[in-house]
Amino acid sequence: MVGGFSECELVQRAMKNEFPKKKIIIPEEAGLAVLKGTVLYGYQPKINKRILKNTYGIQSWPEWDPEVHPETKRVRIDGTDRCKDVFYKVAVKDEKVKFGHSYGQIFKALKPDERTLECTVYISDDTNPRYVTDPSCQCLGNLIVPLTPLNKGQSLEIEETMIFGVTELLFRAKNIKTGEIYETLLEF
Repeated sequence: MVGGFSECELVQRAMKNEFPKKKIIIPEEAGLAVLKGTVLYGYQPKINKRILKNTYGIQSWPEWDPEVHPETKRVRIDGTDRCKDVFYKVAVKDEKVKFGHSYGQIFKALKPDERTLECTVYISDDTNPRYVTDPSCQCLGNLIVPLTPLNKGQSLEIEETMIFGVTELLFRAKNIKTGEIYETLLEF
C-alpha cells in the first residue's frame, strides 16, 4: 500500500481484514512513495521496456472457414463470405516491448462504396482471444479514417500501426493510396 492513507493503522487493519489471504506490504514512508515515483519518472521519462498487461489487437474480417469459424459469425461482403469480429493479435499479454516499438499491418477496405473506415483497438486479459466479442475483450478506442472513392474492381489498403509509449498507445492509420495519415492517442 502506498500513499498517505496507507500509513493509517485503521486503513491497514481494514485492508488486512478484507483480504486475509493476501500479504499486505506497506513500505517505509508510504506517504511519499507516489511522490518519489513521480520525481524519478520526471528525471527519466523514457522507460526502456514495459511488460504488457493486456493482449492488443484489432478487428479483422478474414474469409469465412466453416472448419474454424462458427456460422453465427458468417457475413457476406461484396460477394465473399467472411468471418466478422475476429481478434487480430498485434501484441500479447506479458510480452516485453521497448518504448516506441511499433506493430503494423496492412488491411484492405472490404466495401468499395464505404466513405469511412472505423479502425478499432481492442484489449483482452486473455493471451489468445478469438473474437472481439469475447467476454475478456473490450474496446480501448477507435479512429475514423475517411476513404477515397473507389471504382469497381479497385481496392484500397490501410496500414494500421500501434506504437507503444510510456503511458499511451499511438494508433495510426495510413491510406496507402493517398499517403494520408490519421492518428489518435489511447491511454493505457
